[in-house]
Amino acid sequence: PEGLVDEVEEVRQTDPEFLSDVIVYGLCRRTIFEELQRTRRSDVGFASSR
Repeated sequence: PEGLVDEVEEVRQTDPEFLSDVIVYGLCRRTIFEELQRTRRSDVGFASSR
């Protein structure tokens, strides 16, 4: 999406720290989500093996 590219570039130039914080936030959310999925899958596997 070209519009998004332009907006990100503008933020990168005007407030690089904010952009960095947004990226870290997104990566943390993804990591937590993936860990919760893994935990849920292992819990489901445990429950079905009883």
